Amino acid sequence: MVTEALRPLAAALDAAGVGVRWSLGLGEQEAVWRLVQRHGVSALVELAVHRTVPGEAPRSARYWLKVWSDLDHLSPAGPGATVVPFRGRATTAPAASARQNLLAALDNLENRENAR
Repeated sequence: MVTEALRPLAAALDAAGVGVRWSLGLGEQEAVWRLVQRHGVSALVELAVHRTVPGEAPRSARYWLKVWSDLDHLSPAGPGATVVPFRGRATTAPAASARQNLLAALDNLENRENAR
């Protein structure tokens, strides 16, 4: 059962085609709520979409809590970072985005080589 505070997340996951079995204890619900407050519904849904195969059986909310908790440990890619952002599945990203990602990765490698 989904609490009122987590309904927006549950609705967004459902709309994105991510099945979730909601059976969390009170402390776990609070942890998910804190993640929603820190990162927003969109970030949690985006991560779940990237970790879901269409037609896959719904996973437990406990599984997603562990996955979403990784967001607290990711370092944001800022200027000079060596991380090229992943833009999602090829079916949702235009071809230009994939090309731009590849060019950015190659440029990053070249800059690292030149810095040596």
